[in-house]
Amino acid sequence: MHGISDNILYASVALIAFGLSFACVPLAKRIALQYGVTDQPGPGHPHKQVTAKLGGVAILAGFIISLVLFGSLPLCMGLCTGTMLAVGIADDIWALTPWTKLVLQFLIAATFIISSRYFGLTFWPWFAAVVTVFWLVATTNAFNLIDGLDGLACSLGIIACTAVFAASILDGNRGRAVQAAALGAALLGFLPYNLHPATIFMGDGGSLPIGFLLGVLSFQVDAAARNSSILGAYLLPLFVVLVPLLDAGTVTVARISTGRAVSARGLDHLHHRLLSLGLSHRAAVLFCCVIAFVGALYATTAGAMPHAYLVLTVPMALLALAPFAVFLIDLAFEVNSPGVTYGRVHGLARMLLNLGYRLRLVEVLLDMFLAVASYFAVFLLWNNFRVSEEMLRSVLKGVPWILGATCFAFYFTHIYRGTWHYVGLADVVRFGAGSAVAAILTVVVSVANLVPFKPAAVIIFGVVLFDLLLATRVSFRLFQKAIAAFAPAEWRILMVGAHPAWEAIVNECSRRTGRRTKAVGFVDDDLFLHSMRIGGVRVLGAIEGIEKIYGSIPFDEVVITNRQLGRDQLLVLRQFAYQHRLRLCNYSAQFEELLGDRTMEGFAQATAMPVGNGNAGPLLT
Repeated sequence: MHGISDNILYASVALIAFGLSFACVPLAKRIALQYGVTDQPGPGHPHKQVTAKLGGVAILAGFIISLVLFGSLPLCMGLCTGTMLAVGIADDIWALTPWTKLVLQFLIAATFIISSRYFGLTFWPWFAAVVTVFWLVATTNAFNLIDGLDGLACSLGIIACTAVFAASILDGNRGRAVQAAALGAALLGFLPYNLHPATIFMGDGGSLPIGFLLGVLSFQVDAAARNSSILGAYLLPLFVVLVPLLDAGTVTVARISTGRAVSARGLDHLHHRLLSLGLSHRAAVLFCCVIAFVGALYATTAGAMPHAYLVLTVPMALLALAPFAVFLIDLAFEVNSPGVTYGRVHGLARMLLNLGYRLRLVEVLLDMFLAVASYFAVFLLWNNFRVSEEMLRSVLKGVPWILGATCFAFYFTHIYRGTWHYVGLADVVRFGAGSAVAAILTVVVSVANLVPFKPAAVIIFGVVLFDLLLATRVSFRLFQKAIAAFAPAEWRILMVGAHPAWEAIVNECSRRTGRRTKAVGFVDDDLFLHSMRIGGVRVLGAIEGIEKIYGSIPFDEVVITNRQLGRDQLLVLRQFAYQHRLRLCNYSAQFEELLGDRTMEGFAQATAMPVGNGNAGPLLT
């Protein structure tokens, strides 16, 4: 009966919050338009019309009123949320300075901590209080910064509330579950108005208090960690609000590294990067939501894990996230490379570039996570995923030895001489050599009982280490290909001849047209190539079948890469292109000798002077 009453409570709160939020949005929109609390179209504002910004008031109305009706809103939470709402509305109207907003946020967070004695943890309470204040300010600003695309912040908030609700149910925290249900339902009531193209924005009056509330609620996910792990208490909330924090962190590091002000407005956030890579508005939002869902799912499930399993899975989760974060930071150097940027920045920016790109510290730290993740993964596999606390203590003692063996092996085999953007066969060979040396050193320390591995398990360790090493190094290209696969191409080309350097051809076409270009396939008269793939692009058939191919796969341009086409084949292509008003181009690449044996000889003949009358001709060296 207790379970049934709880379910009725959650459903009732959610329905009321949803209904109030949904009903209040038109009123908030009317008030915002009447008093000019709007967002104007312009640079950095992709919407095409004046849009109201008081949607957050409707969301908070649904949240607060529903909780008050059921007596589930603590006084300090209500007052601090209302104050944060006032700060956000003031910023929407008068555009407060970043420092003013930051000081007010710290004051509100500190007031909440002191008045509610909400320290998050009982271990070192004053230290925990300081950490919690910074956490609340961080989530407040991160959620505010991620509110840059229609429906994005609202969707991420719903996912975070769902994770907190599930974690609270697992732990039996009834009050926290009610609060998460109310906030998630209120956001859901606002979402139909905020989907692209949005008719109203939540504004800072919504993003600031909602970010604050998500910080409060997510820090309670550790209550679901029945393992009572300090690690879970501090780490798992990060995965609940993963995307906003990932965006804020990467943007901060990228701006500092390029010498820009952290508080400056810009189009360098995660969602802006995805748009610049070619994703549509809705695809970018969906991409962020998928990442948020995965993070929330891990936070919820890891909270219920025993302590030993939580410790062993955390490096794997971080390793899955780290390459994407590095990829986002690296996108900041699309215009000027790190080396060029290094020459014009000073202080902290130069130090970060030196550590990250010259000394390769980021790669070294990532490889340390990689080594530990491989070590833990093999340990779990070798023990059939059965781990006790005693076994955990044993495996943790071997971590320093694994790190030492792996770092030495990678340095010895020159792993850090390559670059992630251009991974070739020689790099793969080095990865294999580094993994093999690391495995050999691991055998030595395992024989000395410094690592709880049998020699046979070390072979698996070497294989896993190589696989993860290769995956991280090719991650940049994989990210670009994955995003490009979902990005709508503005210019599509069909290549005549299965050219191995087709990517360079596509890039050249993109540079020439100024559009996002995509290869739809090849046509080639080699029958053995038909239906095969070259670098992921399929050979669609022979030249004679180009008309049928065009009927099923439209394209804008035909690029001839085969320089040995016969006259009849060229005529077929010309007639086809003329009939369908398509561009027909011929791609040819050849070397023009600027300085070499022939030009040296010609230069010597042209500049040599006859020897005579005491004059010596010039010597060509």
